[in-house]
Amino acid sequence: MAGLQTLKSGLMWRVCDGRSNNIWKAKWVSSFPYFKLVSSRERDYWCEKVCDLFQPGQRRWNENMLKQLFLEEEIKAITSIPISSRGREDRLTWSLTSNGLYSINSGYHHQQQLEAEELGENSQKQMEKGMWKRLWSMKVAPAVKHFI
Repeated sequence: MAGLQTLKSGLMWRVCDGRSNNIWKAKWVSSFPYFKLVSSRERDYWCEKVCDLFQPGQRRWNENMLKQLFLEEEIKAITSIPISSRGREDRLTWSLTSNGLYSINSGYHHQQQLEAEELGENSQKQMEKGMWKRLWSMKVAPAVKHFI
C-alpha cells in the first residue's frame, strides 16, 4: 500500500485537450504544492474543466478569464503550462522526472521524502547527515579512515 500511495502522490495531469480534468480538483499545475490551485471555486461560475480556460476554438489560455478567477501567482503558473497542439487526451505523468516517466530511483527518493515529512525530520538530523557525508568523503589514508 505504501508503494501505491507514493505513486499516487507523485502523479499529475499533463494538459493536452483539457477535457479530462476538473480545474478545482485535479492535480495539473506542476509549480504548485500538491499540483492544485489555491483559489477556491466560486459556486456560480460555469468553468469546470481545464479546457474551459482556453480561448474559444483555440489552444491558448484565455487570460481575461484567468484574471477573473485566479490570483496573479496562479495565472503565471497556469500560463506557463504548454497546451498540446495535437489534441490528444490529457494524460497522467510522473512529476518527479523531466520526461514524465516513472523511475525506480525517483520513486525511492520520493518515498524517502514522504517518510521524512511524516516523521517531522528536524534540522538537527539534516545537519548530522551533512556531517557524516563530509566525514566519509574526507581524503585520508584508508588506515586512518578505519578509526574515524
